[in-house]
Amino acid sequence: MNLQPFVEKIFLDESKSLALFERTEPDSIPFEWHHHPEIELTLTLNSYGRRYIGDHIENYYETDLVLVGKGTPHTWASCGKYDENKPHKVYVVWFRSAWLKSLIELCPELISLAKLIETAQGALVFSPALALSVKAQILSLFELPQVKRLPVFISIMTELSQSSAKRIISPLWIRTSQDERLDRVLNYLNKNYHNKVSVEKLAALANLSESAFYKLFKQHTRITPKAYISQLRIGRACQLLSHSDKKIALVANQVGYFSLAQFNKEFKRLKKQTPLQFRNQQSPQN
Repeated sequence: MNLQPFVEKIFLDESKSLALFERTEPDSIPFEWHHHPEIELTLTLNSYGRRYIGDHIENYYETDLVLVGKGTPHTWASCGKYDENKPHKVYVVWFRSAWLKSLIELCPELISLAKLIETAQGALVFSPALALSVKAQILSLFELPQVKRLPVFISIMTELSQSSAKRIISPLWIRTSQDERLDRVLNYLNKNYHNKVSVEKLAALANLSESAFYKLFKQHTRITPKAYISQLRIGRACQLLSHSDKKIALVANQVGYFSLAQFNKEFKRLKKQTPLQFRNQQSPQN
């Protein structure tokens, strides 16, 4: 199975601030692993299954509301519906971070939205209660004319910014660090995480000394290069364990662990359970 996320092209007209998409699936929401540079607010109704964001995999249930950061690989994959006589419904709102930042600069009262977007690097999962409270506003966006959508959207985002949410942080998102040196390293790691990688090689890619590279890397990612590689490997392993019946030893080998004992130890350290326990919990009824 190819687990490389595809780039989804969002057609966001330059004359519009938001792009909307209403999805109706009579039978199921398929696994479509993708990413895009736009930020995405997704409300999923009459559906339950598994939600995949970077290396984070968990069950989702009725009235699922998530803010996905730019460049973050993600997908939903349904396992069933609450009302079999109705379809799965997904309401998606896309917007560009640059647009929102410019709006905040013009309207300082919206400063709380800046923190919301910063926190959403990766994704934010909101509570069902909060999702219910903004559900009507989100649905209204799909009924209103373009000129009337913006104040409703700002109202929704303001309410989200004032509420707590579960933050999902993953090294699997495609980062734009605004530092070409680090971008070269991150792109290399995302393609070569399963191979043996030395700090010397990474520092050379960044045209820095090892000590300067280490400082730069930790400043931007908040973790060490070794920890970043471990998270990439275990994240890929989670995807393979969820979507294939490959033996655990083969999964370990494919993500860069040639010692099954080391793989099991690292997996348990990061996921608080063994690879077998993780695979056995992939049913949404668990």
